[in-house]
Amino acid sequence: MKKFLNEVIYIIKDFPKEQRYVVGDRIERTAIDSLHIIARVYMGKDLKMRIADIVELQSNLELLNTLIEIAGEHQWIKGRCKLANLLLLMDSVGRQSTAWKGSLIEALKRSESERSQC
Repeated sequence: MKKFLNEVIYIIKDFPKEQRYVVGDRIERTAIDSLHIIARVYMGKDLKMRIADIVELQSNLELLNTLIEIAGEHQWIKGRCKLANLLLLMDSVGRQSTAWKGSLIEALKRSESERSQC
């Protein structure tokens, strides 16, 4: 996500002025919010809360994917290589979040089964 944000910061500068402050700002803010969510999930103790945070992260990722695709369709992102790189980074973060969510759900199931055995 950090890599994605670093790329986005420079790419947004090339957006048309009227879109830089609407779409570009939303992409940047959502990426920053996503970093904050990742920190919450990483540092959290309550499994249910961490899973809810991962769901929020995945929602942010869907929004980012859509905004990046729209920017690509309107050619606000200069160069196919930059667009492809952003989409690959988003795919990577999405896969990691899905795996993380799966492991948290498994941990929650183990925790609940241990409680029910007592």
